[in-house]
Amino acid sequence: MSYINLIYGGDTSASGVPVSSCENLFQYQRDREEWLGFIQTPAPSPLVEKIKMEVMLLVKAKLPSEDDLGSVELYGTRQDAIKDIEFSRIIRYRVHFPLQNPLPELIRLTVNGQVLCAATENILSSYGIRIRLEHTLFLELSSLQQHSLSQTGQLPQQNTTQQYPVQPTQQETIQSYKTQQSYTTQQYTTESPIQPQIFTTSEASSFNSAQYETETCGTPESKFGFSLLLIGGNGITRGFWPWLVAIYINRPVGGPVFQCSGNLITARTVVTAASCFRSSKGTTNINDVALLFGRFNIFDSTETGDKLARVQQLIIHSDYLSNDLTYDANIALAITRKRVQFTDFIRPICLWEESDSFSNVEGQLGTVVGWGRDSYGSILTATPKRINSRIVSNAECLRSSETFRYITSDRTFCAGGGPGERATCNSDSGGGMALKINNRWFLRGIVSAAIADSSNSICNQGSYIVYTDVAKFVSWIRTNLR
Repeated sequence: MSYINLIYGGDTSASGVPVSSCENLFQYQRDREEWLGFIQTPAPSPLVEKIKMEVMLLVKAKLPSEDDLGSVELYGTRQDAIKDIEFSRIIRYRVHFPLQNPLPELIRLTVNGQVLCAATENILSSYGIRIRLEHTLFLELSSLQQHSLSQTGQLPQQNTTQQYPVQPTQQETIQSYKTQQSYTTQQYTTESPIQPQIFTTSEASSFNSAQYETETCGTPESKFGFSLLLIGGNGITRGFWPWLVAIYINRPVGGPVFQCSGNLITARTVVTAASCFRSSKGTTNINDVALLFGRFNIFDSTETGDKLARVQQLIIHSDYLSNDLTYDANIALAITRKRVQFTDFIRPICLWEESDSFSNVEGQLGTVVGWGRDSYGSILTATPKRINSRIVSNAECLRSSETFRYITSDRTFCAGGGPGERATCNSDSGGGMALKINNRWFLRGIVSAAIADSSNSICNQGSYIVYTDVAKFVSWIRTNLR
């Protein structure tokens, strides 16, 4: 194999050490008798499945050996890197160069396909041999749960002894000419990533028969039931409400935080509120959404038996407009990439099968379970609480406050907030109201909106709560089932 040995251009200090084009990310440092490259990059989202670091170098001399092209490796151990990711700390790498004189110059740093840094034009236009060094650290989804959950609702920790594979460093030599496209001397096979999608759909008449669990839905294991009465709602035992889903959103500051509740209706479909993902500021990036099934105590780092899933599609009803004061059609479906396996703690709830007439449910008690605000003022409770809320007429809801005129429609209903009744709250958003029919639970409402308490901007527990009427959207849900 031939190499071009012509040296041209480039920035070099008086000591012979190249001037880094990205001093905040890449630096040359002396380690005993050897010059090394040190990389430090911001921690990526904890929801990523892998971290692929690519380092492109320019060598202005013939390589001593084609078998040693250098390498890039983690500065510390894999466990150190995992902790750095979880706590949003800097991730560090060490680069070993294939030769010490002259030292290679940095052309580009890329993480997961995103260019973090590129060299100046005179380096990019230089003659020489281009080397690409690659390191990939694979992260299992369960590693998200190694982060201790704080009272702010960050994703819980889960102890695990599972080993994570680290892909060996791959080395690629590129013979480079100034005016010629580069080509590789090694072939790599990579898995095509799943392309997440966000859909906005309206009602459709067709029926998608996708795996609606008619035989197992709405029936928790009989051994699970209520625990002692707790302030701010009845406590339940784990497994009593197995379709309850915790929805987490990864934030730029603070990492994954609890966002909403959801309701499992098939092995891949969760129904929740559209407002959990869309606001006046835009729609949540689908890669920042994670679903936690079978979770009970969201503050207990030792709890096991839950399942974490990534989202492939967010299907938001086309009639939902976040910049409108009304909460009409505040409903969305989150479709997981893979089917979740049903267990004692993970089961689907039944879709509403009765008439969609509101008169059939007016005055009935619906059951809502969630981690919402309690009587002590906590925004989140450690374990879910159960409340019974009476469904009231639209007229009664409107009479209670003029505000409801702007946040209700003919596809919503009001419940709770009566004398001696506890209402659901902010953190219950997206959770379901269910009615028990013939010993099976059926989903009738989705927690949608509440009137804020003027003293703390949190929901007024003495006021009615607005629910999306699921019965009005059954055909839309069935059409989009996965």
